Amino acid sequence: MTYIGAHAYVEGSAFLERRRVSNLTELLGIGQHSGLSDMMRMSGVDEAYVTGGASDYDKAEALFRVFSLWMGHPYVSAVQEVILRLTGHGFPLSIASLPEIWQAVAKSLMEIQPSVSDLSRLFGIDRMTCLLTPVQFEQMPQRDMVDGGISLCLHIPRAALDTLWEKSVTRQITPHNALNDATEGMTAYLDTLAARGCRGVAINMAEEAHFVKPNPYTPAQAMLRLQKGEHLEERERSLVLFQTVRMLGGECLRRGWTMTLLDPQPQVSTALISYLHACHTLPALVTVSDVPTVDTMRSGYYMYPLPLCAHEASTAQKLRDLAARMPIGCLGGIYAPLHGVIDLPLWEGISKMSYPLFGEDPL
Repeated sequence: MTYIGAHAYVEGSAFLERRRVSNLTELLGIGQHSGLSDMMRMSGVDEAYVTGGASDYDKAEALFRVFSLWMGHPYVSAVQEVILRLTGHGFPLSIASLPEIWQAVAKSLMEIQPSVSDLSRLFGIDRMTCLLTPVQFEQMPQRDMVDGGISLCLHIPRAALDTLWEKSVTRQITPHNALNDATEGMTAYLDTLAARGCRGVAINMAEEAHFVKPNPYTPAQAMLRLQKGEHLEERERSLVLFQTVRMLGGECLRRGWTMTLLDPQPQVSTALISYLHACHTLPALVTVSDVPTVDTMRSGYYMYPLPLCAHEASTAQKLRDLAARMPIGCLGGIYAPLHGVIDLPLWEGISKMSYPLFGEDPL
């Protein structure tokens, strides 16, 4: 059973690719899917057969040679399910069966000529939110190439702060007018993203142990230093992050966008929400955290994070624990972000297990 109309989150641009998938290597995302690449490297596969210049068939063969080391890993069953869903045949994942799999996959792909985005519909997904870093936004296809069921969201991990202020927010910050320059630069930057289809912002808060309240002067001066490529101390980086969140909150509120806080510590989200509310910059909010707070529940949707590669028994137990302590109607969804096609069966498995928590519209 698949759940038609479901909404998935994607970290990265894999599902924005409109080029037709033509073979097994492209289908599985060998060399493109970070998790799959890491598994191949850990299994001793030479980099030439992961992201290097080896042929597509040789890369697929390198993957199939190490499947025997992965028994029990969710990627094995995911690859089998992707091939089964596409071809209608269940093949053993072995070197001996690879030529037959290669030909069967190529035949099916030739018949339906899907893009990566099209393949998501085989697993019941027709809506996606793609979280793109500033660099990924610059590299994304033009807006008229983006599927109508996909919405775009600016994703700011802490590591992206440098890129954001050095390269993306291009308005020059001046020493005597730093705050206004930074604010106007951010507004202009979001205008360009809005023209490309952006409708939200997601900020990764996982590295912040404490909320650091910005002031009108210090964070802007630190942004000026970032723009010059200078090194910041840890507290300065936190100031820049929270001032950036304040700016983005105001812009999201003004534009009617949603802001998503990813993995904030409870003490951080509580203090940050209170601060944004006092500054009149609190937009519609989604909080992704395994520890919800009263403030996150009152201020918008709360989503529970689950790793796609967790074993089924572990995921089922987490969902049972969540259902036991969460009031009905307070959970807005499960956050299990996709990175490529082989994540689709894993996502579908989570959606089936979590279906009783959401009724007619899971995730």
